[in-house]
Order: sequence, then structure tokens, then C-alpha cells
Amino acid sequence: MSSHNTATEEISEDSLLLALGELIRQEISAGDLLREVVDIIAEILQADRGTLFLLDEQTRELVSVAAHLPEMEEIRVPLSQGVAGYVARTGQTVNVPFCESDVRFWGKVDQTTGYETRTMLAGPLHSSDDRLIGVVQVLNKKEGIFDEADENRLKILAAQAAALLEKTTLTPAISDADGSVDGEGINQIVGRGEVMREVIRDVQRVAPLDATVLLRGESGTGKGLFARALHHNSSRRQGPFVQIDCTTFPQGLMESELFGHERGAFTGAYSQKEGKVAVAQGGTLFLDEIGDLPPGLQGKLLTLLQERSFCRVGGTKRLKADIRIIAATNRRLEELIRQGKFREDLYYRLHVVQLELPPLRERGADDLRHLVEHFVRRAAHRHGRPVPGVRGDALEMLLGYRWPGNVRELQHCLESAVIFSDKEITPSTLSLPRADATRKVRALGADRSDDAAHPFDDRPSIRELESRYIAHLLALHNGNRSACARDLEIGRNTLLRKIREYDLE
Repeated sequence: MSSHNTATEEISEDSLLLALGELIRQEISAGDLLREVVDIIAEILQADRGTLFLLDEQTRELVSVAAHLPEMEEIRVPLSQGVAGYVARTGQTVNVPFCESDVRFWGKVDQTTGYETRTMLAGPLHSSDDRLIGVVQVLNKKEGIFDEADENRLKILAAQAAALLEKTTLTPAISDADGSVDGEGINQIVGRGEVMREVIRDVQRVAPLDATVLLRGESGTGKGLFARALHHNSSRRQGPFVQIDCTTFPQGLMESELFGHERGAFTGAYSQKEGKVAVAQGGTLFLDEIGDLPPGLQGKLLTLLQERSFCRVGGTKRLKADIRIIAATNRRLEELIRQGKFREDLYYRLHVVQLELPPLRERGADDLRHLVEHFVRRAAHRHGRPVPGVRGDALEMLLGYRWPGNVRELQHCLESAVIFSDKEITPSTLSLPRADATRKVRALGADRSDDAAHPFDDRPSIRELESRYIAHLLALHNGNRSACARDLEIGRNTLLRKIREYDLE
């Protein structure tokens, strides 16, 4: 159990949030986070054991998702049974000083585990809109019985635990598609369909290992999010997570950024500099867009992967690298190998474990609905606005769109909609191409069988066509200029020049 200095003190209104610190903002497994909540509550109340139950809406049972319960994997308590069921039905905090003489006490769990419950304190968890989320209970105060001060502490802690759940992505991840409760999701990752559940299971299998991981998927599928999930659920979680974008720097600067440099290594190198590899010691180095790594650096990265050592630019001493490497790309590395732009031996070194992240259009309508709900709620809280509803025709429009920019595009679309909506989100507040515009784009080169204006009717010049297409790609990639440059098959600097030339800033 974690050590916290609040056990014998009066707790503050945000003591749980303070004790958990950055944990609630990390991509940590739901089980680990909820177990930490139970540990803290039990320690503050000086209890021998604690349990966090969440409500399974379909079966109308309370299901333990975090508990000091070495004897059983899970407890399921019908709402009609036990002290926890009574708390869920009535919404009251209940203090039972002598369990054996209380008619509400359900002895079935003790009979199964062999544990003797003497005293119990339990309270409800309610969402901000006053829905029952679950119940938290603690057993057997270590000295004496739970008193009125303990009841007040539990009420505060239960309110904090419920608020904490709403600050995470765990509430939509807690219920399976069939309504059953699952405490083994990953915080910050919303996904309950079978496609995403399989990816999350793979992350949880791979995270504890120290193997190199290659994340593949389209732009906007959340590769950075999953890289952090791999780090935060590994034995290196206490170490740094260091990210470098391989599209950001030209080759000369990239080598220094990655490996550091010695004083005097080149003009302007007035002092020694630590690179990202050194900064990531004991933790994880995330190489984003690895397909864009300059060819001259690919051999040095291969050496780093093989020997776990490196040299600073201008140096001769080999330094040890105690790091885990995670790489990500949205490019077809096999095609780059065929073109001679990516080393095949480096590809196989990166390909120890590969995780494919699905595009949003393949994740199913259920996942999309939950993402819509999550992003609308988060945008409303961020901008201090009431949470708007999503009108049926707007939801139909969201479900019918193919989301080429994936989750990132959805997030930006809904944030804009929340800002421009009043009580509900309507089609007019969604920054999506309308059906007629989509039809025109698909009709390029096809038979003009309808009366819609053709996109070439205004006879644009080559410059105008190029300007429009670049603007279209920038919107498609949510302003990601590197992705836009790749689609155009031109260099990033060339794209930046064209953006300035066509006044697309």
C-alpha cells in the first residue's frame, strides 16, 4: 500500500487529487489507477481493506473493479443484497460498527474468502449529474470502530473519487459492449469496440516488456497516445518519456538533437549538449514519424538499437543508453525500403513488436458515439460551457463521415462545434464537408450526370488549382504540414514556401 501522510489528519476537499498527482492525466491502466484510489482511501480511514464497486447497468449489480481481495478475482453484489446494495439503493453513507448483528450485512463473501468482516463503512459514488456510478467501502478499522469523523471523511473521499472518474476516460471504458464491467481499460484512451479492445489488450501485454515497439497507423489515430500508454504501464514508468519528431530537424541538427554534441563539434557549439537519448536514460525514447528519419542517421540509430550505446557529435567516447525505444510511422516502410529510402536492417530491428492502430472508420459506430460524447464533454469543460446535446441529424452526419484525419479530426471538429453551439450541436455547427461538396469531389473525372457545378467551371489556372489543393490537404491533415508535404510528394521546405506564396498561413 502507498504511503501518504493524511491518515491521521483532516483531509482537504482535493486530497485524493493531490495524492494522485499526475497519475490521473497519464495513460495508465484503469486497474492500476483504481487500485491506487482504494489504497489511499483505506489508508486515510485506517482500514484493513477497501473495495471500489462500479455499477453494471445491465445486470443491476455492483462489480468490484479494485479491491484488497487476494482470495477472489471479482465480487458481484446484487443491488438487493448487502450493505453495498443498500447504499446503492438509498444513496446514504452507512456505518456498520458490528457486522454480525446488522441485518443488511451479506455474509456470502466472507464465507467464500474466509475473511472476517467486523466493521464496515460504505458510501455512494455519484456523477456530476447525480447518477449512481458505484459504491466505495472500507472494512475493519485497525483500531476500534469507524466514527462520525470517519463518515464525514468518506463522504468527501467518495465525492472526490467520483469527480476523479469523470476527469479520466475510465467511465466509458468501464462497461463492455454488452454492459459488463471491465476495469482493465487504459486512461485517456476511449475504445470499447472489439477492434480497440484487442489493441488495448496488446498494449497491456507488450507494455511490461522492454522490447522495441513499432506503432503503425494513419495520421491522427493516436500513435503518441499509445506510445505514452506503453511507457506508463511499463517498469520504466518512473523514468522520463522523451519524444522527438523525425520530421522536425534537417539531418545536421537532427543528429545533435538525438545524440547531443561536444563543445566545439561545429560552429556555434560553445558548450556540450545532452541529446534526447541521454535525457531518456532509464525511461522511453519515442521516435515519431520514423519513416522520415534522414538516411544518414539510420545507420547510427541501428547501432543504438544493436549495441545500446552512442557517441555525441564530435565525440569518440561511447556512452551507454539505458532506454526503451518506441517508433511510430504512418508511412509504408516496405515501400520506402523498395525505393532505397529506408534501411531494411533498421526496419527489422524496429519491427520486434508491431502494433497496428485502426483508422476511426474501422472502429465501429459504438466507438464513434463514445468518442463524440467524450470530446463534447471535455471541450465544454475546457471552455467553461454547458455540455450540449448532439441532435440526431448531426450525429447521423458524424457517423456517416469517413474521417480521413481520424480521431484528431473528430476532436477538432467537436471542439469547434461546442464553441459555436448553444444548447445542442446541429449539422450547421459541424465543420465537415457537406454531402453535395463530397459528391462533387468524387465526381472529378466521372460522368457529369447531375446539374451540380463542376469544380473546373471557373477555369482555374494551374496556380489556383495548386493553391486550392494545398488548402484542402492542410484542412484534411488539421494543419500538419509534414503529412501534407508527403501527400504532395514534395519537401517540407518547398511546401512552406508555397504556403507563403499562396497566402495560406
